Amino acid sequence: MEELAKVDETKIEKQQMETWTRRAGILKDFIKQQGLSRNFGGMKDHIFYEAWAFLGELGGYYTSTEKIEDILDTTGQFFGVRATVVLIRDAEVITRVTASCTKDEPNWRAKPRFQLESMAQTRAASKAFRMRLSPVVALAGYSPTPAEEMDDAPPKIVLDPFTEMVDAEHLDDRKIEQFHEYLGKKMQERGEDLETLKKSAIKSQKKFWDGFHIFLANYDVPQTFPTKVQEGLV
Repeated sequence: MEELAKVDETKIEKQQMETWTRRAGILKDFIKQQGLSRNFGGMKDHIFYEAWAFLGELGGYYTSTEKIEDILDTTGQFFGVRATVVLIRDAEVITRVTASCTKDEPNWRAKPRFQLESMAQTRAASKAFRMRLSPVVALAGYSPTPAEEMDDAPPKIVLDPFTEMVDAEHLDDRKIEQFHEYLGKKMQERGEDLETLKKSAIKSQKKFWDGFHIFLANYDVPQTFPTKVQEGLV
């Protein structure tokens, strides 16, 4: 009976290795086609988030952002973003990972908050995939450390559709400040949290941006109040 169990275990291990090897080949082709790896001076290339997400799809894994938190410095000023992401398979949470993106990093010192939020999520998601799928990445010939974790990794990845939509508008610093005010105004008007508002914006992008442009047009217009004459009282 014990010998039979050992045979079954060996068979399972062999099947697992065959699956990993096959997926490693598929992953390698995908990375080369899409240009999703970069060498940072070491012996092996590091792969970007999209490659990790693609590998996750092959195995039925996906990530979901659980929590976003602002990081403040000792004076109470905004310093960065911390994101917690969960790795899920078959509706079950497999692991939970936290990562951050802060303004003391050269690539992110002058970036607006929403871009730091995006990278914090990207880093957390890549780490979550790595914790489960790093053997396949190693078999494909790449470093198991995600590219986003390297010190001089370029700000390449956008994790969520909302950030990608906003990024495409190329807002300057002034408009980014106004954009955040617009988001706050919309959340207050509609009684929604930020995540719900993001989903609505993605579904109705034209309506969302039309509303923002109207907000901008009226941003610097002084508020006027009706006089008694206008009210018809005198």
